[in-house]
This record gives sequence, C-alpha cells and structure tokens, in this order.
Amino acid sequence: MKPSKDVVAANVRQFRLARGWSQEDLAKLADIAQSAVSFIENARGGQTTETIDKLAEALSVAPAMLLTPIEEPVTAPA
Repeated sequence: MKPSKDVVAANVRQFRLARGWSQEDLAKLADIAQSAVSFIENARGGQTTETIDKLAEALSVAPAMLLTPIEEPVTAPA
C-alpha cells in the first residue's frame, strides 16, 4: 500500500518544526528546492523516493519515519 500524501506531508512538517527549521532551511540541507518542500508539506506532490530519501537524511530519520503515521508529538533530537 502506498503511503498517504497527507501522512508524508504531516510528518515532514512535524520533524522540520521540531528542529526549529524553516522550509528554506530544510530545502538547503536536503539539496532540493524550497518549493518542493512546500508542495510536499501541502500534500500537492513531489513525494518521489529520491526526495523522501533526501528529506529523511536531512532530518536524520529513517525514510520509513516519513511514511508512517506518527502517533506522538515529535521532539527535537538530543
């Protein structure tokens, strides 16, 4: 089953905000356009395997963490 665009959107946003980053900050760290981060966070597209991998690496999480619904609030890494 393909993960919901809404799940990926919510997870990327939660992990980004938990780190205190702007969309631009995340985009620079993931080496993608800020508009791509916006599209993903608004569940409008751009959720390719390559982009998910880049975002996961920038956020220091496993790609599966972006694809699975989060049940508890995300906090910044120690």
